[in-house]
Amino acid sequence: MALTASNVRTAPSGHIHVGPIGTPEPDDITTALDAALKELGYATPDGVSITPNVESDDIMVWQSLSPVLSPITGMTFEISFTIAELNQDALSLFFTGSDWTNDGGVGRLDIDSNPGTQERLLVVEWVDNAGDTYRLVVPRAQMTNREALALTRGDSTNLGLTFKALDDDGVAAYLLTDNAALIPAS
Repeated sequence: MALTASNVRTAPSGHIHVGPIGTPEPDDITTALDAALKELGYATPDGVSITPNVESDDIMVWQSLSPVLSPITGMTFEISFTIAELNQDALSLFFTGSDWTNDGGVGRLDIDSNPGTQERLLVVEWVDNAGDTYRLVVPRAQMTNREALALTRGDSTNLGLTFKALDDDGVAAYLLTDNAALIPAS
């Protein structure tokens, strides 16, 4: 394959959406997302990190210093980001999906002591520096980690979240794009 400078891309901006399991998933890059998918708001400049990982166990033998087999024993696909905007949807998600109520003109978020599953539909959208659009869809994303909520004088109050893809009939996630370099010839 030849070197192609135009295939070097950046992701200068994007959007992060979450919704309940069962929300219709997007199957293209142009149709508006279902209203049940809520945009979480501004993310910090680090954007979104997508980390696929394959786990394997090396099988060693006496006659070799290198493994003779390394069967795959697991796979993870993690998506992490930090939300810089405090809004109802982002804070509700950070506090494990509790619902906001209006308590006599005061917003109230009861944080459940036994929240149950944190499984969601997760969609990350971005447009690259060449104007091509991408939608990463994780049909079953389990929230696995939240960073400490730091209340400081000199920085925004950020909500760090990590999701792990769960199997959805053999699919961990899928990526949709109109980037011509990534569309196979028909």
